[in-house]
Amino acid sequence: MARRWHHAIIFGSSSRGGSAAFRESVRLLERKQCLVITPDGPRGPREKVKPGAARIAIDTGAQVVPVDFRVSRCWRLNSWDKFIIPKPFARISVTLGKPLPPPGNATDELIEQYRREIEKSLSHDESMAF
Repeated sequence: MARRWHHAIIFGSSSRGGSAAFRESVRLLERKQCLVITPDGPRGPREKVKPGAARIAIDTGAQVVPVDFRVSRCWRLNSWDKFIIPKPFARISVTLGKPLPPPGNATDELIEQYRREIEKSLSHDESMAF
């Protein structure tokens, strides 16, 4: 879908290609472009934000904007992330949360604190109905 809308796609994770993806993400943000990250990584655990997203925001000064998707009717895959596929004619609701400004320095303690703040802003109940 992202390619169809002419967006660049950066592949990388904590287990493969992470440093190259990190550098490309920083370059993208330095050019004032938007970046969307699925912060729980390719292997999970589910809804646990990895520190890379926090580190990218701190290094570039970019704010993190939490995004929540809810679907009125869906199929849920039996995978680690419980991937959701909207059913035909389902209503999809997208909510943008309050932007989270990053702290100034990139110490390990601040990265972890900011990572937890991002994770907390993304947590929501499992209810998918409106």
